Amino acid sequence: MAGTIYDNSAMSQITFLPDDPISIIKQQVEDTIQSTWTKTVLSNTPEAFEKNYKDMVKQLEKAGVADLEAFMTKQYKENLANWNK
Repeated sequence: MAGTIYDNSAMSQITFLPDDPISIIKQQVEDTIQSTWTKTVLSNTPEAFEKNYKDMVKQLEKAGVADLEAFMTKQYKENLANWNK
């Protein structure tokens, strides 16, 4: 990676407007991660981890993580196109 520069500006410039429904989805996804990540990582057994992980994924899917990913991917690609990258 010598001589390379990491530029995250196209991702960091994705805008979430307060009145856009995707902003609510983003918040719900973030809240779900915050409330389930520690429990999942600190599971006592591999079986408990698998259960907690699957529960976390189900909650993220219910919160709309696929819609959030689609929105962010579209915005990211538009940013790259607009900035000629």
